[in-house]
Amino acid sequence: MAEAIATNHATKEGREFFATSAGLATMDGLPISNETIATLKSMSIEHDGRSRQLTADMIANAALVLCMTQSHAEGVRHLAELNDQAADHIHVLCPDGKDLPDPIGQPQAVYDRLGERLATLIPGRVDGLLAADTAS
Repeated sequence: MAEAIATNHATKEGREFFATSAGLATMDGLPISNETIATLKSMSIEHDGRSRQLTADMIANAALVLCMTQSHAEGVRHLAELNDQAADHIHVLCPDGKDLPDPIGQPQAVYDRLGERLATLIPGRVDGLLAADTAS
Protein backbone atom coordinates (compact mmCIF):
# COMPACT_ATOMS: atom_id res chain seq x y z
CA MET A 1 0.00 0.00 0.00
CA ALA A 2 2.81 2.41 0.88
CA GLU A 3 4.60 1.70 -2.40
CA ALA A 4 1.46 2.41 -4.41
CA ILE A 5 0.73 5.62 -2.52
CA ALA A 6 4.33 6.85 -2.87
CA THR A 7 4.36 6.05 -6.59
CA ASN A 8 1.02 7.78 -7.04
CA HIS A 9 2.37 10.85 -5.24
CA ALA A 10 5.47 10.94 -7.45
CA THR A 11 3.36 10.65 -10.60
CA LYS A 12 0.94 13.40 -9.54
CA GLU A 13 3.80 15.74 -8.68
CA GLY A 14 5.83 14.92 -11.79
CA ARG A 15 8.64 13.72 -9.53
CA GLU A 16 11.31 11.26 -10.59
CA PHE A 17 11.79 8.63 -7.92
CA PHE A 18 11.36 4.91 -7.67
CA ALA A 19 9.43 3.48 -4.73
CA THR A 20 9.28 -0.17 -3.79
CA SER A 21 8.07 -2.09 -0.80
CA ALA A 22 9.89 -4.98 0.82
CA GLY A 23 9.57 -6.83 4.09
CA LEU A 24 11.82 -8.40 6.66
CA ALA A 25 9.57 -11.43 7.17
CA THR A 26 7.95 -12.30 3.84
CA MET A 27 8.48 -14.43 0.79
CA ASP A 28 8.96 -13.11 -2.72
CA GLY A 29 5.96 -13.09 -5.03
CA LEU A 30 2.97 -13.20 -2.68
CA PRO A 31 0.03 -11.11 -3.96
CA ILE A 32 -1.19 -8.08 -2.04
CA SER A 33 -4.30 -8.62 0.04
CA ASN A 34 -7.80 -8.05 -1.28
CA GLU A 35 -8.25 -5.48 1.49
CA THR A 36 -5.22 -3.53 0.26
CA ILE A 37 -6.54 -3.62 -3.30
CA ALA A 38 -9.93 -2.35 -2.10
CA THR A 39 -8.35 0.48 -0.10
CA LEU A 40 -6.18 1.58 -3.01
CA LYS A 41 -9.10 1.34 -5.42
CA SER A 42 -11.14 3.62 -3.13
CA MET A 43 -8.24 6.10 -3.45
CA SER A 44 -8.29 5.75 -7.28
CA ILE A 45 -4.89 4.01 -7.24
CA GLU A 46 -4.35 0.91 -9.37
CA HIS A 47 -1.66 -1.43 -8.08
CA ASP A 48 -0.80 -5.08 -8.63
CA GLY A 49 2.16 -5.48 -6.30
CA ARG A 50 3.86 -8.59 -5.07
CA SER A 51 5.79 -9.12 -1.87
CA ARG A 52 9.58 -8.85 -1.84
CA GLN A 53 12.08 -9.95 0.76
CA LEU A 54 14.26 -7.02 1.82
CA THR A 55 17.98 -7.47 1.15
CA ALA A 56 21.09 -5.68 2.32
CA ASP A 57 21.76 -4.62 -1.29
CA MET A 58 18.34 -2.98 -1.53
CA ILE A 59 19.08 -1.01 1.63
CA ALA A 60 22.55 0.01 0.46
CA ASN A 61 21.21 1.26 -2.88
CA ALA A 62 18.25 3.18 -1.44
CA ALA A 63 18.34 6.95 -1.02
CA LEU A 64 15.62 6.61 1.61
CA VAL A 65 14.19 3.69 3.60
CA LEU A 66 10.90 4.31 5.40
CA CYS A 67 9.73 1.78 7.99
CA MET A 68 6.29 1.30 9.51
CA THR A 69 7.63 0.63 13.02
CA GLN A 70 10.68 1.20 15.21
CA SER A 71 11.30 -2.55 15.29
CA HIS A 72 11.29 -2.65 11.48
CA ALA A 73 13.86 0.17 11.40
CA GLU A 74 16.06 -1.75 13.83
CA GLY A 75 15.67 -4.90 11.73
CA VAL A 76 16.68 -2.98 8.61
CA ARG A 77 19.78 -1.58 10.34
CA HIS A 78 20.69 -5.05 11.57
CA LEU A 79 20.18 -6.66 8.14
CA ALA A 80 22.38 -4.04 6.51
CA GLU A 81 24.89 -4.24 9.38
CA LEU A 82 24.77 -0.45 9.73
CA ASN A 83 25.39 1.66 12.79
CA ASP A 84 23.21 4.70 13.49
CA GLN A 85 25.50 7.09 11.59
CA ALA A 86 25.76 4.87 8.50
CA ALA A 87 22.01 4.32 8.59
CA ASP A 88 21.00 7.98 8.37
CA HIS A 89 18.75 7.18 5.38
CA ILE A 90 16.60 4.78 7.45
CA HIS A 91 13.59 6.38 9.12
CA VAL A 92 10.27 5.50 10.70
CA LEU A 93 7.47 6.78 8.48
CA CYS A 94 5.77 8.75 11.26
CA PRO A 95 7.86 11.86 12.00
CA ASP A 96 7.00 11.51 15.70
CA GLY A 97 8.48 8.00 15.69
CA LYS A 98 5.20 6.24 16.46
CA ASP A 99 4.55 2.84 14.93
CA LEU A 100 1.93 2.28 12.25
CA PRO A 101 -0.01 -0.93 12.88
CA ASP A 102 0.07 -3.82 10.44
CA PRO A 103 -3.54 -4.35 9.34
CA ILE A 104 -3.15 -8.02 8.36
CA GLY A 105 -6.12 -10.06 9.50
CA GLN A 106 -8.11 -6.95 10.42
CA PRO A 107 -11.39 -5.72 8.91
CA GLN A 108 -11.49 -3.54 5.80
CA ALA A 109 -12.01 -0.41 7.91
CA VAL A 110 -8.55 -0.87 9.46
CA TYR A 111 -6.96 -1.04 6.01
CA ASP A 112 -8.89 2.04 4.95
CA ARG A 113 -7.72 4.01 8.00
CA LEU A 114 -4.12 2.97 7.34
CA GLY A 115 -4.47 3.99 3.68
CA GLU A 116 -5.73 7.43 4.74
CA ARG A 117 -2.87 7.78 7.22
CA LEU A 118 -0.27 6.73 4.64
CA ALA A 119 -1.71 9.16 2.08
CA THR A 120 -1.30 11.92 4.66
CA LEU A 121 2.19 10.95 5.83
CA ILE A 122 4.03 9.78 2.72
CA PRO A 123 4.07 12.94 0.57
CA GLY A 124 5.43 15.22 3.29
CA ARG A 125 7.81 12.65 4.70
CA VAL A 126 9.29 11.64 1.34
CA ASP A 127 9.57 15.22 0.09
CA GLY A 128 11.04 16.49 3.36
CA LEU A 129 13.61 13.75 3.76
CA LEU A 130 14.69 13.78 0.12
CA ALA A 131 15.00 17.58 0.19
CA ALA A 132 17.07 17.41 3.40
CA ASP A 133 19.31 14.78 1.81
CA THR A 134 20.01 16.90 -1.27
CA ALA A 135 20.67 19.97 0.89
CA SER A 136 23.41 18.22 2.86
